[in-house]
Amino acid sequence: MTPLRVIDSGLRPARENLSLTEALSRMRRDQASPNTLRFQHFPPSAIIGRHQRLAREVNLAWTQAHDVELARRMTGGGAIVMGPGMLGWELILAREDVPPGLDAVSALICGAVAAGIASFGVPATYRPRNDIEVHGRKVSGTGGYFDGNVLVFQGTVLIEADLEFMANALNLPTQKLGKRGLSALAERVTDLATLLETAPSVEAVEAAVAASVGQMLVMQPADGALTPAELDLAQAINRAEIGTDRFVHGLDDAFGAEGRLVSHLTQAGGGSIEVVLKLRDGAAPVVDQALVAGDFFAAPPQAIAGLEAHLRARHVDELAPQAAAYLDQARVRFLGMRPDAVVAAIAAAAQAAR
Repeated sequence: MTPLRVIDSGLRPARENLSLTEALSRMRRDQASPNTLRFQHFPPSAIIGRHQRLAREVNLAWTQAHDVELARRMTGGGAIVMGPGMLGWELILAREDVPPGLDAVSALICGAVAAGIASFGVPATYRPRNDIEVHGRKVSGTGGYFDGNVLVFQGTVLIEADLEFMANALNLPTQKLGKRGLSALAERVTDLATLLETAPSVEAVEAAVAASVGQMLVMQPADGALTPAELDLAQAINRAEIGTDRFVHGLDDAFGAEGRLVSHLTQAGGGSIEVVLKLRDGAAPVVDQALVAGDFFAAPPQAIAGLEAHLRARHVDELAPQAAAYLDQARVRFLGMRPDAVVAAIAAAAQAAR
């Protein structure tokens, strides 16, 4: 049976935790690290997805006033908060050890984590595209991507969550919560402490998830530890990229200069898609900068940055066909939606820019 290293890496700043994810992914890709299940603990943090705009998703004034760390994941998906009572977990696996396609992988891994949660006596189930729910209320959010020959898949388990912190730190979507805010959030999100009337220990939750994931993946969990090489690489990644304000704030900063901005926001089966075009001065509508943002999941993770670069310096009439060609050539895949949805969103923004 294939071994699965299980690690609890302790309490670390959000950006350091995310840098460790990237380090483990790179070293697994080079076959220098084994298949790994890592449990993570965070100080109060607001973490956005790879393709999201920070100012749209996070209440920046509130988080700054309350010393909440801001970070950006390498994975897609929506903004989350992490902190005490919220357990993070991630799987770094060889691609050959999991089913092909993100949809199949999500169903398998989320089903496994749901089974681990259900072992406490609650009917946890997987709800596509990336939630684990109990009686229609979210108790775990997940997301992942393939990076070459490696799968990175991450999630949370809400053990004893602070919903007021969540409501204050994030700009929660009104289309989901309406005007009722915190009360509506409590109807959509729950935790194990509420469901069980007492919170299980972190150790018990970790053991249940590890056992269920090992069973579903046909792997043998075994306790392990991070290596010096993994820690050194994570520190280098944190200093150069993930830990920098440039990485966290970059999508917002790119559109801070003067210029005509046109945006279009749409909802697709795999998430929201926001296309923002910054147009050059002049009679012809030519793109100076393009942003394709949202809470969708794309693989490979660098594909959206490549798409945005591909759209620069093009007349708006070229955008949709060029986007379609790029997504096809780069073999970009999305969780829960077809590339056509992204092309349609770009076409709508281009139409507004004419």
